[in-house]
Amino acid sequence: MSVNATSKAAFLATRMAGRASPLFLRDAELERALELLLLAERGLAARSAAALRAARLDERDLDILWLLRRRPGITAHELASLLSLPKQSVSRHLRALEAGGLVLRGEHGTDRRRRVLRLSERGASLVESLAEPRKRGLRRAFQSAGAEAVAGFERVLGELAHSASPRLEEPAKG
Repeated sequence: MSVNATSKAAFLATRMAGRASPLFLRDAELERALELLLLAERGLAARSAAALRAARLDERDLDILWLLRRRPGITAHELASLLSLPKQSVSRHLRALEAGGLVLRGEHGTDRRRRVLRLSERGASLVESLAEPRKRGLRRAFQSAGAEAVAGFERVLGELAHSASPRLEEPAKG
């Protein structure tokens, strides 16, 4: 992410800080929120972009690895549904990740027709190293915004995620 885009995201966030607009459903406010989401995503991605390139992975690979970290035992079909991608696309990425020793396939405990996915030790270690710079950025932003703002942020993102994937369930804690 360029310095200019980072500066603009910081400017917009600062401008909005400390004041909730009673006109939050106006197009101007919604467009500002969409811009902030875009710039925030770009900013988080930039934090681990070099390491991702060094591992010869792309953002889609990281999305898959991250979801396998959070949801071990998920199937390829469930993964495709969560990511709103064709199963063929997810399968192509999974084959490459499996060949790279990052993903393992196994049998489902009760249904032998289903193949479940999980990270290998190497995959888990890689995901942690790629996620750490992003988590540092989120931690700083959360500390700056405060607990009430973080709770609101999680509610908004939860609503957006649920509307995109109504079958979305919280991953098992562990």
